[in-house]
Amino acid sequence: MTDSFREAHGRKVVSRATAEALGELSHMVVDSSRRHVSAVVVSKGKKHAFVVDWEHISGFGPDAVMVESEDTLRSPADDHEQEAVDGKLDSSASASSARGATSMGRSPMWSSTRTAAISAPS
Repeated sequence: MTDSFREAHGRKVVSRATAEALGELSHMVVDSSRRHVSAVVVSKGKKHAFVVDWEHISGFGPDAVMVESEDTLRSPADDHEQEAVDGKLDSSASASSARGATSMGRSPMWSSTRTAAISAPS
């Protein structure tokens, strides 16, 4: 993926099975120890967001992110993922959760922690 997150933020997420728009890309969840995106967060309006594991992304183009089907959208599996969906992971090291998560919304650097949620700067 050569696009920056800033360019990808807000990109349509489309089901390959039905060609239906499922929402917009709002966050990327990064496994910073392995330095790769592990999931994306798909927003459906202001109050609904879902997680799609990276292995279910079938295309990442300039106009849309393609997922296998709407069935790949899932609710956050735990409190950590819910914080990522809500954009509430703190980027300061002193406020990192016990799971080692940080939000990288304002910093382009890789965190040394296990997982981070990236959201575009406001």
